[in-house]
Amino acid sequence: MTCITQQHVGKYTYLYESTSYRDEQGKPRNKKVRIGKLDPETGEAIYDAAYLERQKEKQSTEHTVDGTTGQEEQKNTCNSQEEIAYIEEILDGTRNFGSFYLFRTLANEIGLLSLLKELFPNDYKEIFVLSCFLIETQEPLMYCEEWISTTMTFTCLRNLDSKYISRLLSKIEESDRNIFFESWIQNISESGYIALDITSISSYSELIDSCEWGYNRDKEKLPQINLCMLFGEGCEFPVFFKDYPGSISDVSTLQSTIREVKQLAPNAKFHFAMDKGFYSKPNINAMIENSIEFLISVPFKDSFALKSIESEKKDIDSFRNTILTTDVAVRGVHKERMWNFRKLKRLLHTHIYYNPIKAVKEKNKLLFVGSLIASCRSSAIYV
Repeated sequence: MTCITQQHVGKYTYLYESTSYRDEQGKPRNKKVRIGKLDPETGEAIYDAAYLERQKEKQSTEHTVDGTTGQEEQKNTCNSQEEIAYIEEILDGTRNFGSFYLFRTLANEIGLLSLLKELFPNDYKEIFVLSCFLIETQEPLMYCEEWISTTMTFTCLRNLDSKYISRLLSKIEESDRNIFFESWIQNISESGYIALDITSISSYSELIDSCEWGYNRDKEKLPQINLCMLFGEGCEFPVFFKDYPGSISDVSTLQSTIREVKQLAPNAKFHFAMDKGFYSKPNINAMIENSIEFLISVPFKDSFALKSIESEKKDIDSFRNTILTTDVAVRGVHKERMWNFRKLKRLLHTHIYYNPIKAVKEKNKLLFVGSLIASCRSSAIYV
């Protein structure tokens, strides 16, 4: 279905030809083409020349094929226009409600909506509606006003045009976000462990101060920001997030994150689960000193890992160390080992795993390469 919509940008109101359709996966999509704007003084529509030309071509190609006279054709056209106007009037009064009802129900169940109302009494409706728009459409916020025109949300909602959204976002300061996170962490009775991870977001923007060059996981040649997130595995909710400059590594980010979450929730008990990108001896010390339980993968090149593997590699491939999994029977050993770094001594639980099938494949690959090199050398000597 195609209709004409309005979008406020700055001091102008632009007109768009909006076409709704479904993509190959059956998901609803919307394609918009700008066709003009409203006169700021009179409010009348001023259409672009290209749009007027398309409309003229469209009208010239329309003709009757049923043998009606010109008078009958004109009468039928009038009736058709009246029917279209009637249908458009009905559609203008129709709103989508299912997605917003789902989001609002879930937010009420987990206590999110009541928390927003308590912390942002004057703006909680707008903040929540913007979040719903981003979740459902994944489009820029400048299109939120159009989404609201077709979606039933809260009553007495402010006009969420681009100008108002910019003012709202600039009004929410970092201290406001920290107060929210502090209340949110306390509101969630987290019984499981916290998964911590970082993702990099590349950008062409030259206006974001924290957008810097750093290790890009997607190999994009662009500056980036790093987004660190804590996710509760038990409650399955995001617990905390923080953006860092793109040049800061995962290792440096962990200690900054620990300091912030400890300030926000000093009495909360955290269990961090991390990949080896966060591993460093100062980071292990920081988690021990802050009484944070953790599970982290250790790189093979680390001396602590090498010593642990060296002590177990002879006996690990045995029946008593077999662990049955869905894919393959691996071997595993658990032992307590002393952590000794910068005068900090603590017994840590270590887990060493050995995959015999993968080991054979890697060994065969190594032998194949060695044999190939030896063969090339023999041929060179023979020639």
